[in-house]
Amino acid sequence: MEKIMKATILMHKADTQEALRKILADADIECEVAVGSLRQFASLGAATRDLLIAETDGSRSELAVVERLATQHPQLPIVLAAADPGREFLLEAMQLGVLQVLALPFKPEAVREVLARLRQRLGPSSVHQGKVIVFQPSKGGSGATFLAANLAYAIAQQGKRVALIDLNLQFGDAVLHVSDSNAGTSVADVVQQLQRLDGEFLMSSMVRVTPNFSVLPSPDSPDKAVGVRPEGVFRLIEVARGNFDYVIVDVERTLDPVSIRALDCADSIMVVLQLTLPFIRDAKRLMSVFDSLGYPRGKVRLIVNRYQKGGEIGLADVEGTLGADVAYTVPNSFNAVAASVNQGKPIVSLDPNDRVSKTLVEMAARLEKRSSTPAGGWLSRLFKKAA
Repeated sequence: MEKIMKATILMHKADTQEALRKILADADIECEVAVGSLRQFASLGAATRDLLIAETDGSRSELAVVERLATQHPQLPIVLAAADPGREFLLEAMQLGVLQVLALPFKPEAVREVLARLRQRLGPSSVHQGKVIVFQPSKGGSGATFLAANLAYAIAQQGKRVALIDLNLQFGDAVLHVSDSNAGTSVADVVQQLQRLDGEFLMSSMVRVTPNFSVLPSPDSPDKAVGVRPEGVFRLIEVARGNFDYVIVDVERTLDPVSIRALDCADSIMVVLQLTLPFIRDAKRLMSVFDSLGYPRGKVRLIVNRYQKGGEIGLADVEGTLGADVAYTVPNSFNAVAASVNQGKPIVSLDPNDRVSKTLVEMAARLEKRSSTPAGGWLSRLFKKAA
């Protein structure tokens, strides 16, 4: 049975409001009329609705309200209506995550097209929910990107559909670890076209490494990362989650609103470190930040990379300092890893008998036995603590 949608409409004029109500009623959508301005509505319970259609004057102040709404209620589709939406307004609205900007007076076919796209989005993606795993380096040089890319490949080799998203927006190179092709469009290209973002568009934008493993690269130039916003990242990950069994996300070491939004979406966060004091110190700082963001400890998993027994610092030291168990250890195998990186081939395919390859295959198998629940409400807590 198809889900009954509930929409809130917020129009300046009664006749415009009634015309929209009739179109929605014909589409079997329950309507609720909000009284007041868009700014006043932003303080109400928007998250309980499936859709908001609001008239706007196109001012900068109202765009700021829309941005706040999209941040507070990232799962709420927003459709704006404007008498004369200019090109600049359209672009800014789409970058904020607005589903569509409709011209006034309403054309019934334009409204129906938006509703059809929304129903499609609420259909398959709401049924299939893949697992999101974010790799967070505790320090530069941890090997997090290598592990993210190669674990993604190992999971795909077990018959799962896997997406690798490179959110190291400044200098990401995850795709080069598993492919010699960088022909796909980037994260920045995709999130700047949110009005088109669905499973088909995402798949066509990715580098396909194997039939069931695809990569969405980072931008090829740091300046292109400017247009990537937290709302767009949320939408991107949710679409990927609806079309893949696993979504592996590689983020930058520095925590910012974009990377934290990805972490907030994660079922599991893999913190990658090595057995040296600088790595452990930074990992402890990360764990404190995750605690402040409300992430349960069960969502965060420690991976010790380039592990060798018998060192001055042992696993027990790490666990005692960080207050968490080490979930995985990845052995040190410099020659095999270097060959994999230099040739742009997954280590599991290049040298399946290597110790690192065997560890990655084991990790892929163990992931099926575990999942965590994402925590929410990150942005307000983040800026509250920063204030």
